[in-house]
Amino acid sequence: SGNVDQFITIDLKPPTPTDTPAPQDATAPAIFNYNAYSQPSYFGACNASTLTTFSVSITDPSGVAGVKLWYTYNDIAWDSAPVSYLGGVNYGATIDNNCGAQAYNALGPNNGKMHWYVIATDVLGNSSGQDWQSVEIQYCIG
Repeated sequence: SGNVDQFITIDLKPPTPTDTPAPQDATAPAIFNYNAYSQPSYFGACNASTLTTFSVSITDPSGVAGVKLWYTYNDIAWDSAPVSYLGGVNYGATIDNNCGAQAYNALGPNNGKMHWYVIATDVLGNSSGQDWQSVEIQYCIG
């Protein structure tokens, strides 16, 4: 009988590099430049503006997913208002103090304070808020 030569060919390939996942953003959004316009703000039957306008700046490395403004008149009951993206890092909201008689229902025919704060959430679910701010609000008659 004869000899049988056998050859085996093995191709050695370098391992496929795997992408190292980027570290996940665990940082909550940064909120700064708090502003409330129309100070004092008014409610009632007067010719002065009953609108209170708010603006804040918000940044986050993964992107801002949502922003909500919370407010109360003299800490009676908290309510929220929609916040709009204004461009860049700026967000804003406007509240009509006469809407649904909300200021009057909380304060009656008296001056008081509107307290407000903002909560921001990034696209990964991290959220932050700032300490509440105050706006003077005055009742006015026709």
